[in-house]
Amino acid sequence: MNQNNIYKSFLKKEFNSFFEYRIGLGYSGERYRSVALKLDNYLFENHPDELVLSEEMFNGFITNISHLSDSTVNDYIRFVRLLSTYLKSLDIHCYCPDENMGKRMINRYNPCLLNENSMRKLFNTIDAYKSPSTSPSLFHIVCPVLFRMMYCCGLRPNEPGDLKCSDVNLENGVLTIRYSKRHKTRSIPMSVDLVELCRKYDSVISGIFPNREYFFVIGNGQKVKPSNIRFWLNRVLKISGLQLSKKMRPYDFRHNFATRSILKMHKKGVNPDNYIAKLSAYMGHDSFEETYHYISLMPELLLDLELEIDWDYANSALNGVEIDNE
Repeated sequence: MNQNNIYKSFLKKEFNSFFEYRIGLGYSGERYRSVALKLDNYLFENHPDELVLSEEMFNGFITNISHLSDSTVNDYIRFVRLLSTYLKSLDIHCYCPDENMGKRMINRYNPCLLNENSMRKLFNTIDAYKSPSTSPSLFHIVCPVLFRMMYCCGLRPNEPGDLKCSDVNLENGVLTIRYSKRHKTRSIPMSVDLVELCRKYDSVISGIFPNREYFFVIGNGQKVKPSNIRFWLNRVLKISGLQLSKKMRPYDFRHNFATRSILKMHKKGVNPDNYIAKLSAYMGHDSFEETYHYISLMPELLLDLELEIDWDYANSALNGVEIDNE
């Protein structure tokens, strides 16, 4: 169906131009599409003769969807705010929800943040674990590198598996994350140690799958999926014996990266406004608000920031891998 013919309300032209504008900026054309349709239907059915989205209409719309989850309602509020900002840039009047509206409604996920000793123990367990001979996962080759990349680069759980070999530049040490959340592409520089580890991993895995498309693969040559990462993390957490206050998810590597990055800057006396923008771009956040949220995640257990990744241990693990060519 032609996307230009799906809207019926007095904002149908504005909806179409809004999504064309977002696509032109590199965002997905589908993000917020379902939200726009629901708002369009509400306006068409309840305010067919109006020409301007008013506060009264907006409040009626929010009341109409109040049965949905808080996070979903907040997404609808954000859409109207983005739409209103866009329309005002065209000198078209439209009610704009206050920036604070919806924030109190959200019960943000409280991540599992590890202190230095716990993080070190987790990585030591990852490095020492050997897959059963019957397992096709290649855990002992893939995971020491994959989990370090997730933690050191703040990647989302789907992003390591989506990396193609061409996206990992082992010469200049830059990762290219393509079409991730909001369909944005971003470049991430890796540390010297991580680049060296990736080179060793690539040398080993290329001996098994010389023509592979994806950088991280499992035993059948297919790319690593988020479900593989969840399974592997749950396995090493169980083996590690770590007593955590809550269950750790793969996404928590990203949360730990962001929080430690902010705390390190704080420890150096750097004003948050001087690095939040860079960190936000590095992590691929849609707004600074997402990045500033991490400032609230600063428990005392993370005041000791001198976490050192054991690169020598990881390198030795890969050095000891033997390739069975038969």
